[in-house]
Amino acid sequence: MENLVFLLVHNLLLLISFFNLNYLSVVSFYNFLFIYLLLLFNNSSFSSLVFNSLYFSLGSLNYLFVLLVVLVFFLLYVLEYLNLSYSLFYVISLLSFFVSLFYTCNSLLYVFICFEFSFFLLYLVVVVWGYNPERIEAVSYFLIYSFCGSLPIFFAVSFMIVMSDSSLFVGSLFGVLEYSLCYSSLGLEWLFVFYFLVIVLGFFFKFPIWGLHSWLPKAHVEAPVLGSVLLAALMVKLGVYGIIRYFSSLFGFSFVSFVFPFLFVYLSFSVFMSNFSTTRQFDNKSFIAYSSIVHMTMISLTFWSGSLLSLFSALILSFSHGLISLGLFVSSGYMYSLTHSRSFYLNRGYLYIYSLFIFLLSVLLVFNCSFPLSLGFFSEVIFIYLCSNVSFFSYTFMVLNVILCGFYCVLFYLFVSLGFGSYTVSFSLISDFSVYFSLFIVSLVCVLMMLALSFLIF
Repeated sequence: MENLVFLLVHNLLLLISFFNLNYLSVVSFYNFLFIYLLLLFNNSSFSSLVFNSLYFSLGSLNYLFVLLVVLVFFLLYVLEYLNLSYSLFYVISLLSFFVSLFYTCNSLLYVFICFEFSFFLLYLVVVVWGYNPERIEAVSYFLIYSFCGSLPIFFAVSFMIVMSDSSLFVGSLFGVLEYSLCYSSLGLEWLFVFYFLVIVLGFFFKFPIWGLHSWLPKAHVEAPVLGSVLLAALMVKLGVYGIIRYFSSLFGFSFVSFVFPFLFVYLSFSVFMSNFSTTRQFDNKSFIAYSSIVHMTMISLTFWSGSLLSLFSALILSFSHGLISLGLFVSSGYMYSLTHSRSFYLNRGYLYIYSLFIFLLSVLLVFNCSFPLSLGFFSEVIFIYLCSNVSFFSYTFMVLNVILCGFYCVLFYLFVSLGFGSYTVSFSLISDFSVYFSLFIVSLVCVLMMLALSFLIF
């Protein structure tokens, strides 16, 4: 009876969304559809705080990522300045649905499908709603790197299906290991290394880390503002969750010893190089994109240390970076709407024109460089503590990362606020923009501060 009621309401919302091209109906349709799918294969009720079934689950690990999806899309829907077309709004609503499914699915095959389809929708956003002809080159990079990252994951999923006799769910993957040991000549260590290499390589393409990152700045530069927001706030987090979920649940952290020395040294060096690359950018979207690479590499460096504390800090930094990068890319989009350029040489002197904008942007930059009482601050303190326990080499690189991150955030602020640029910006645009942007940034900062204070209290 419960499922019948859900199905009737679902069909009603579907009809409304097709006959009345209203954004609210589309949002309601996809949000309700997501809840309906969670409850369809589930005996739990609305009073349950955690969903847990064979097909879907919502627990302490993926709850934070689902909350990030809800916050990001809620803030995007509130921002009316974007003037979205119905088709673009439909695509991003569908994207939110599949990203949420990715975080809640238990099936390894379904997770792979949602993972790839989400990136396909982002590919459509870049191709169809991108600004410049150069987006074709960016899309080419995007497709090549996506193919190279997806192929290993596809082989690993196929391998697990064959070895487990079509057992596709996370809870039964322990049976895969038992099956491989009892009925094949494969050793346990060989299976660990094989699965580790192919899955980690696939997810590292989507993080991305240094060396596999070339597609990300190009995609950010050529994507519309909304595409950049989705890519930085949500899409790169899919790789984080994929590795954390399936390696921590399947292997504990016992696999780390096989590749730990090489991986730890490479990621430490990657953090250092990513910071230097960020300081060399003069395109503000490219600048923010390389800053995202720094944070993603830090996250990947942290949870390989193999402790629950490192896992917790990686989750917190992922959540914090998702919200902060959203605000930074919205700021970049507004500067582009005023000057029609992303160059620092043209986007200068805003302190003399609109000081409130610079103040709000400086607050975001302060949070981006992990100022005390922000979520990033707690995560980086844990990072440095863990790296000091591992080796002096990694500890040195983490301290340098704190210094360089503060340096390029100050550099960004000096370029935008104190540079002597052109004063031909339209004041009417600024006055229209101030209401939405101020409310948006203030609400974003309030969310970050409340989360930081709750972290201190509890």
